[in-house]
Amino acid sequence: MKRQAHIGILVLAMGLFMAPLYGFAEEETTLSAPMTAAPPAISDLQYGIAEEETTLSGEASITASALNNIDDSSKFKEYRDFNPVAGDAIIDFGKGSYYLEFRAKDIAEDDQNYKFRMGRYGKYKIELIHDAIPHRFANDAKLIYSGKGTGTLTVDDTMQSTVRVPATSTTPTQLAELTNYVNSASTTDLELTRRNTKVNVDVTAFYPFKLRVEVGKEIREGERPFGTTFGGFSNIVEIPEPIDYETDQLKVSAEYIKDSFYLNANYYLSTFHNNIDTLTVDNPLRAEGNDANAAGSGSKARFDLYPDNRYQNASLTGSVYLPLKSRLAATASWGKMEQDDSFIPFTVNTATTNTTVGECASPSTTACLPKSSLDGGVNTTLYNALLTSRPLNFMNLKAKYRYYDYDNKTESITFPGYVRYDGAWQATLGDATAIENLPTGYKKTTAGIDLGFDVATATTLTLGYTNDRTERTHREVKDQKDNIYKASLDTMPFEWLDLRTSYEKSKRDGDYDYMVPFEEEFTTVTTSGLIYTPQLPWLRKYDEADRDRDRIQLIATVYPTDSISLTGTYIQGKDDFSNSPFGLTEDNHQIYSIDGDYTVNERLNFYAFYSHEKYDSGQRSRQWRNTTTTAPTGCTQNGTGNTGECTDPYSAVTTYDSPSNWEAENEDKVDTYGGGLKVGIMPEKLDLDLTYSYSKSDGNVKLTSAVGADNDVDPNNWTPVDFTEVDDTKLHTLNAKAKYRFTKNLSFVVGYMWEKFDIDDFNLNGFSNVPTTTTGTTQNIVLMGTLPKNYEVNIAYTKLAYIF
Repeated sequence: MKRQAHIGILVLAMGLFMAPLYGFAEEETTLSAPMTAAPPAISDLQYGIAEEETTLSGEASITASALNNIDDSSKFKEYRDFNPVAGDAIIDFGKGSYYLEFRAKDIAEDDQNYKFRMGRYGKYKIELIHDAIPHRFANDAKLIYSGKGTGTLTVDDTMQSTVRVPATSTTPTQLAELTNYVNSASTTDLELTRRNTKVNVDVTAFYPFKLRVEVGKEIREGERPFGTTFGGFSNIVEIPEPIDYETDQLKVSAEYIKDSFYLNANYYLSTFHNNIDTLTVDNPLRAEGNDANAAGSGSKARFDLYPDNRYQNASLTGSVYLPLKSRLAATASWGKMEQDDSFIPFTVNTATTNTTVGECASPSTTACLPKSSLDGGVNTTLYNALLTSRPLNFMNLKAKYRYYDYDNKTESITFPGYVRYDGAWQATLGDATAIENLPTGYKKTTAGIDLGFDVATATTLTLGYTNDRTERTHREVKDQKDNIYKASLDTMPFEWLDLRTSYEKSKRDGDYDYMVPFEEEFTTVTTSGLIYTPQLPWLRKYDEADRDRDRIQLIATVYPTDSISLTGTYIQGKDDFSNSPFGLTEDNHQIYSIDGDYTVNERLNFYAFYSHEKYDSGQRSRQWRNTTTTAPTGCTQNGTGNTGECTDPYSAVTTYDSPSNWEAENEDKVDTYGGGLKVGIMPEKLDLDLTYSYSKSDGNVKLTSAVGADNDVDPNNWTPVDFTEVDDTKLHTLNAKAKYRFTKNLSFVVGYMWEKFDIDDFNLNGFSNVPTTTTGTTQNIVLMGTLPKNYEVNIAYTKLAYIF
């Protein structure tokens, strides 16, 4: 019924849109034409259109397919759709200076696209566009919840009582009950669909003034995988997050073009509305009502989903030609983001209470909130200028300036505490007496100049310098500078050789203060003199850390004969974070590729390609997890004297060297091969088109640590294990088709498509919806099973097309 409705709507729309065209020649209008149309002072005859000439052309096609295994894995149809029957349509109609165009692609499929355009040359143009695209996450996810797609996910109360987690750990009987319950649960598709509809109106009747109005609405509906925890690193549950978004957009653009002067003014408005404000989820590992101030978690949790918001922007863009073959272009833009969604209470569990004297006793009510809503806002300012010039015959110049201000106007709010995992009230964090949000903002200024010199025939040398400066608020680096130097050489020393090479070097630095933005949370433990810190003093976040960067690129194209072309590319980059003891320490990549094309004659063409990509990165950090009843010497948590839970990775060892330090070396390699040929078997009658590609990726993570004997520093010493299978994939794609033209207007295509995808990943090895360790114990995790799966798809199809 769904696809029949699509076809019926299409036929009806075509009839309604075409009917008025026969009266167009007698009508007059002040609306206008495409932005690219000529000024109205030019007559319609100058477009090459006779005053009363009527034209009608187009193409209609229908495709029938025999499909095999297309639903074995959501990965195959992740962003596309295949149906047994689908079609495309093109219609072009004109009468005098009036025209109508209609395009329909993938009719009756989830990734369909429709475009209708009508107007009058030199006067106006109206467009109606509808586009849909799916995003599929899983075809057979296990669903233990009722209420999928709504703001409330519930599980059976009897099941909760049977498998609920006691104060210690899950018993074998409970584990078996939970596993059986999950395995016997129904399966469901997890996917969302984005549908975007736009209406564009262009007016050019008042040349040199032009006006464009765009109105659009985007709807996203469905579900996607979402993870939550009801108790730290345990009680982890994978759930379907409901998606029901509406985004309305309006853009008004006016421009003026006269001789060498150009001016454009824009206004843009976007409003986002989430039709599901909150998501309340049952904890399948707790009995209903078991939500008191336990050390663990409550029987349910509630999330505040993405808030409604609005964004506005106004901008002016202009350009003018200057002496010395120069042109100056500039843009000024001002934006405003606003969000005032209501806060929800700290917890949904009514049994959770606050026993702190003088504070709100019921965190499950809005009375405990410091404010009813955020009243958040951000103002943005952008100034951009670009000067291009060729003051001398052998030299060209490009100077640029950009200023961007992300001014966060959201106020800081002091919260009296929080509810840990929707179970227990936590009044303090460390020795701090309150929790405060710190809205971040920044200003970025970019200035640069490029100078190009014609140093020889068909050879240009370009030298450039750019300075980036970033000023941040509530971040570890307040003032950061990046100096970027570039050089490039473009040359064609011979008619058969084209070379392009470039080199870039940059150095970024700034004073890193690890105590920002946690100034209020650094305290000294009076009993031992140890420091409590929410982050390691040596940690450097990669977007703020000092960095030395090198980039090189080389592209060479060779034309041995008029019918052969070969192109080779080499790219190498290195980011060195030498001043980052912890965090990202290096990030490198190397890419090279070659592709060739050989046109034997007008009836035969070959092409082939190969590329290799390699990405390496290094990380360093420190782990800490004390599971013994006796804490390491002198170690307390937050100065409270709780000797059984010393989890701060800095309190016990305040020096850089520690047995708890670890390093990771990450490596990803991707190799891609492919080629194809096009053969004209019978001139103007029969064509053959064959393409094939193969892509292989290989990921590895190597872990090392200073492992030693049991000691007071880290009683939980561990031997790291390398991950040799990290997103290791193989993808084959083959498409062969033959096209036969019965007549000039009628053609027939028969084709075959084969696609095979294999993945090996440590997450998939021994996967279970209720995972356990090698000893049979569990961390109380319930998964839906949304990881990608292997597939091998065969599609045989025929297509009948008629051109008129």
